[in-house]
Amino acid sequence: MKGLKRQLIAVMIMLMLCLYVIFQFGINQARNEISVDKVVEAFKQRDPINFWRTIAGKKSLNGLKVHHVINILEKQKAEFGLNEQTSFDAVTGVLYFRQGFLDAAERKLRHVVSTSRSESELRQSLAILAEIYQTRRNSAELEKVRVRLETIDPRFRLHYMDLSQPRNSDLPERGFFKLYLLLVWLVLLSFPTILIEFERRNWLKRFAQNKDLRGPFLAFNRSNFAGFLIVLSAILFLLLKFPGNIGLSGKNAFLALHIALSWLLCQLPFYSLAKKVKPEFSLGFSDFVIAKFRTILFLSGNLIALAVSVSIVHFMVINLPFWALKRPFSAVLSLPSIFTLLLVIIHFSIPYFMLAKKLKPGQLSFSQRVFTVKKALRVSWLEYGAFSFLNTTLLTGNILEKLDQKELDLILKRSSQKLKDGSGFEEFLLLFNLILISAIYFAFDPLRIVRFFSLGPTFAEAATFLLFVILGGYVLSVRQRSAELEADDFIARQGGSEELIDIYSKLNKTNFLPEKYREGDAGIFAPVSLNERKENIRAGAGEYFYHFSQPEGQLLISLWRSRLAIEWKLGIEEAVFITSLDYQVNEESPEDELRAMAEKHAVLGSESVYYTENRVLEVIYCAQKACAFLTEETLPHAKICRVCSKAMLKSLHRADYHWTGTEKGCRLKIKKSED
Repeated sequence: MKGLKRQLIAVMIMLMLCLYVIFQFGINQARNEISVDKVVEAFKQRDPINFWRTIAGKKSLNGLKVHHVINILEKQKAEFGLNEQTSFDAVTGVLYFRQGFLDAAERKLRHVVSTSRSESELRQSLAILAEIYQTRRNSAELEKVRVRLETIDPRFRLHYMDLSQPRNSDLPERGFFKLYLLLVWLVLLSFPTILIEFERRNWLKRFAQNKDLRGPFLAFNRSNFAGFLIVLSAILFLLLKFPGNIGLSGKNAFLALHIALSWLLCQLPFYSLAKKVKPEFSLGFSDFVIAKFRTILFLSGNLIALAVSVSIVHFMVINLPFWALKRPFSAVLSLPSIFTLLLVIIHFSIPYFMLAKKLKPGQLSFSQRVFTVKKALRVSWLEYGAFSFLNTTLLTGNILEKLDQKELDLILKRSSQKLKDGSGFEEFLLLFNLILISAIYFAFDPLRIVRFFSLGPTFAEAATFLLFVILGGYVLSVRQRSAELEADDFIARQGGSEELIDIYSKLNKTNFLPEKYREGDAGIFAPVSLNERKENIRAGAGEYFYHFSQPEGQLLISLWRSRLAIEWKLGIEEAVFITSLDYQVNEESPEDELRAMAEKHAVLGSESVYYTENRVLEVIYCAQKACAFLTEETLPHAKICRVCSKAMLKSLHRADYHWTGTEKGCRLKIKKSED
């Protein structure tokens, strides 16, 4: 783990050096290609539209070259007179316009047309203002520009579209159209919920007779179908140009409202299914939605920090158009820097936003921040910590009542060790390095920052971004699984393996989770299944054998009733012989015999560990013994174990074995290992 942190830090340093080299190379190249005299000469021509072409020829705008040119003009600005100041505004106004910053371009060019004494400069500025007003469909200002241009040159004629008619003049009834759009919006809002409800009903028909619904229930809840439908609904919302077509502004705000309402409605089928099939479910719908939102909020701190960082940089680029060109290095580093600051703020404050209660050290011992949330989707615990002072464990549900003090101390000890190992810091470093890679892309040309954060990504940029998201998500998922298993290993090495397994088993049953996830079922909330945890914890001491398809309890009960009936009618020897047929193994060595016996027990739904060092097979959990408790009249455990033990010893014929019973299973040991 420490090696991985060192590697990520080394990558970060290398990326920072690459950024510095790129900037130095680009700026030096710009200085060699564009001299101060060339810029001043082009500036004095009072030809703002062709200013860049005069300097760089037919080459397109390049951010580092623009940065160099602006720096030259800024240094010359102190020596400018009134006319030169106006020309400077004309040049910058044209550059603003070419980058799509219409507001900033309009402010600069309006100043130019009111103060410029150059006819060509004035004409060009008015022509660009005309394009701006035509884009905005501002007919009044466009008419003023036309009159001004024709005054300067009577032969000039401005060709522009007729803006006198409203956009929807072809619609016969505007009020009816608004009502129609509102109905369409309601359909878009509700169709994800309707389709999920159909899925829920089909699910109930399909699994109505299945007694173990945990796996299918988990798969239904973790399906991406609802998310896909909500995204599809949002895309249709944008294509139909809501809310502009009904005369309202604030497209982004209404889009966020649409997505939030769609998500809220989609929770109705999920809540209905949980209430029907999940034992111990006691949350109301409002508590269910709040608990789900809390879980998303807690687990999405990194994504929230990244999204807010992008929004802040977007706001800065829109309102400070030349910031990325005047200060390219700081602009490139702005996203990783703001992301780091926001991550610290969000991780510190998330528990308080969730209205979680802070647990004070008392009877329990812990070194990290610990919060409790009573109303939650699961009885469990979560942890995060990008930095040591942010290390936090969240206890969810009624876990304080489900576990005793010793068990709570054990899981807090495990959580503390996981946070100390720095898995959260490694996740932060990984995300930080991915953002730095994107910064290197922007460093080659700072104008990309302007285009990306003002006009949005191109198709290639969006596809690359999606690829990085998928890759980063996969790497983070693998790292989270590794961190979970390493934390379990730490507790197992401290001698708490069986206690930890008991805790996981208890919470797994309480949370209605399957013991083994199907492919694709494991998620960020529970990246490791109960079966994997057991195998990992017990693998350090020996070989773990687990049942892959547990038989029905009634089948095992019927099996033992028939065996006991044989003993009562024909005698124990006949019952032992019949039972030994189920355990029959044919291996060459005693060790292989015990392994084969473990596999036989796995078929019958039991869990076993073969301790290679002591040559001992321990049936940790005997499904046959456990099922004997399920009968209306409890089957005689002494008789069951007597028949079963003699049957195992009868089938194992290559060495002397010693059998002893345990509370939940039994133990087979080669006698020679005791000597």
